[in-house]
Amino acid sequence: MIESSSQAIYRYEDGARVPAPKVMHKIVAVTGGEVTPNDFFDFSREESEAA
Repeated sequence: MIESSSQAIYRYEDGARVPAPKVMHKIVAVTGGEVTPNDFFDFSREESEAA
């Protein structure tokens, strides 16, 4: 549905890869907004690294 390989999708789910903006838009559309761009980033980790 998002025109990505199963390997790429596994990497998105595993957190090893962040989708390109075009793919991310497709993911949001296909999931009806249940998955958002924020779901691909660990903001708590980024905040602790900045401190």
